[in-house]
Amino acid sequence: MPSGGEDLGIRARMIKLIAQAEDPPQLRRILSRSSQLLDELGFRGSHELANYTGNLARKIVAFALIAHIQVSTRMADAIVKHALQRLQLKPDIDGQTLNAKDEDLKFVEWFEESMQKFKFKEAFRFNRDRT
Repeated sequence: MPSGGEDLGIRARMIKLIAQAEDPPQLRRILSRSSQLLDELGFRGSHELANYTGNLARKIVAFALIAHIQVSTRMADAIVKHALQRLQLKPDIDGQTLNAKDEDLKFVEWFEESMQKFKFKEAFRFNRDRT
């Protein structure tokens, strides 16, 4: 096997297969839909937005799995819409591509706000206990 870049495609596919084997089906569907939406909205190269969206999706799906809540693939629309608003980004096309329900968007906003409060309290408690 050559040591050059010729086998990078094979390695990338192997890594993708390993990662997909670890992800729950709900997460794979939401990440796939999020990626599709970002492409359609003209944010293919925005790594900051993709990272933010993917991390938020992973947290929401993990919460849903633990709480035994079914999450629709359309939750991806709410996650992407929330991320665009949070990062103050405007899509190249109108927002009709996003099919986010108000209740899903409110859930995403509540979830992220709750996570921020929890992190702050945990960090505060940790620092207070150390002194």
